[in-house]
Amino acid sequence: MRYEAVILDLGHTVWGWPQDADAEPVLRRSYGAIAARLRERFPRAPVPEPAVLRQTVADALKAEHEAFLRSNDGLLASGRWSEARLDQPRTDVLYRELLRQMLGVELDDALLAWVIDTSLAAEIELLRVADDAAETLRALTGAGVRVGAVTNTYQTERGIRRALRMHGIESYFGALVVSAEAGYRKPHPSLYRSAAERLGAAPERCLYVGDRVLEDVLGPKAVGMKAALCHQWRQEPPGDAPDYVISRLGELPAIVLGG
Repeated sequence: MRYEAVILDLGHTVWGWPQDADAEPVLRRSYGAIAARLRERFPRAPVPEPAVLRQTVADALKAEHEAFLRSNDGLLASGRWSEARLDQPRTDVLYRELLRQMLGVELDDALLAWVIDTSLAAEIELLRVADDAAETLRALTGAGVRVGAVTNTYQTERGIRRALRMHGIESYFGALVVSAEAGYRKPHPSLYRSAAERLGAAPERCLYVGDRVLEDVLGPKAVGMKAALCHQWRQEPPGDAPDYVISRLGELPAIVLGG
């Protein structure tokens, strides 16, 4: 066995979103439910119409991401990512502050978690897992390989676990590192190291797999991992950075287990 652990990116590696996916019905339902629940819980609060609430949340998340890009102007694209600020505010902190400003109220933890999950439901409900993902994960874990994931997302670990559970693959993952809760985005080295540590494997014995050269190849390689660029969902030019380039997840068992 060449590697003790495989650490996967999720979006556009384990799963993707069909080009014809229509998020509108899910978003209308989700924000209608959120507005109704907030009005019931806070009858004196100025809860906006669902469409306004939805746009306000979308604008806040967009502004946070644009601020991240501005703070790292040119550094990521030029390859000077080790100089970049890769911190990410926790999603629960973002939502709590946004709703406090909008409504003038403080949500308890349970209601806040429900609002976050419901507002981000479309991303979870519309994703499609790669056809060979379950078979690949079963082959790896059946051979004793430990599997984890590191993902850049506004989803909480709770939301990511829901997605994995919906598609019957949660049990294969021994570690999940989610940027929305870790406080950093890939390619911050702490994310890769945390996943390896949780899996009980040295970075040098880990293979990282993802669809982006910066976050999923250069980042993990900087902490000592090997890296495979996966072209199953996206076809980013590999250059000479990856140790492997694969067209689908089903190629992993042969690489990881060796001959």
